[in-house]
Amino acid sequence: MRRWPLIILLIGMSISGLIFRYSLFFNIRSDSMPMGIYRRVKDKPGIGSVVASCLTKEIALHGLERGYLMKGNCPSGIQPVLKKVFAVHGDLVSVEDGYVSINGKVHLEFPVASLDSQGRLVKQFNRKGHYLKDGEYYLLSGYKLNSWDSRYFGSVPVNFVLKPLVVIHE
Repeated sequence: MRRWPLIILLIGMSISGLIFRYSLFFNIRSDSMPMGIYRRVKDKPGIGSVVASCLTKEIALHGLERGYLMKGNCPSGIQPVLKKVFAVHGDLVSVEDGYVSINGKVHLEFPVASLDSQGRLVKQFNRKGHYLKDGEYYLLSGYKLNSWDSRYFGSVPVNFVLKPLVVIHE
């Protein structure tokens, strides 16, 4: 019976070692992407990449105040968001008429809401004809219709994006 604490400690250390060695990330807090195990990869994020990204302090604090985000380990003290990259440098992004348009293609799967799930007004990133600059990504959920993403907070600086992720298990 006295050995149980030691066994539990050894199991915990083994799991921690595996997480560190294989750069694992567990999504248990974000509804923006499927719950599961993700692995960080060294690739440069591109269109379609799943990424964890910190947000600017102002945007992160707004997300925390609204209950969209929780405390976490980004420099702002708020959790990173988990999204897909939908547009990169040179892509033309417009948010108008209630939808997102990227390079002229209207994405009907990304309606832009004026109210959040609690009936509060949502600040929208309404921009017509915005070309992403070098060093910007446009992040959308692609998984949850009412996700808080670039439709509402705009593009994200590349240096805020943590390594891209690959889903290991949902």
